[in-house]
Amino acid sequence: MTERNQLILDAAYRVFSRFGVAKTTMADIAQEAGVARQTVYNAYQNKEDLLRAVTRKGIANTEAQVMSAWENSDTFETKLDHFFNLGPLTWYDMVQASPQAAELIDGIHRVAQAELAEAAQLWRGHFQRLLDTHFDTTSLNVPAVADFIYATAINAKFGAEGRGDIENRLAVLKASVIAMLPDEQNHRRAIS
Repeated sequence: MTERNQLILDAAYRVFSRFGVAKTTMADIAQEAGVARQTVYNAYQNKEDLLRAVTRKGIANTEAQVMSAWENSDTFETKLDHFFNLGPLTWYDMVQASPQAAELIDGIHRVAQAELAEAAQLWRGHFQRLLDTHFDTTSLNVPAVADFIYATAINAKFGAEGRGDIENRLAVLKASVIAMLPDEQNHRRAIS
């Protein structure tokens, strides 16, 4: 990605967060980025294309942060905590910091369905490998557990009255997953 495209994506994120998706224009993004409107159009066809790119960038950034944290962690529990903190809790904080939080979420869900589906598949794969690394999974439906972890974690925000509710739900999720995993003595085994 070019430095200019990076600048445009960062500006787009700020403007989408400030005004919401519906009220944001390509001219707003260009002004925020300090480039000509045509420069934005040369890089992205339209606002929806730009929102999809912002979503992909956010997913990639989260993945990189979590993978880095996992490299320095030795237990399954710690790795879950890293994902919860760098994923769902960070995403919640980012949306809450937006004056147009509900409209921003609606816009992403409306426009970036393919990117969200790819992210779900990506994280399910990461959780499957994580489970296989830490446990004897021969008696476990690993794809179902991986899906349960991801789906429950990202949906913990629904109906929550605040960050504390989400943290409590994620703690219950972690305890539930640990309780269902086989071979209790292996669940704290470090990666060799």
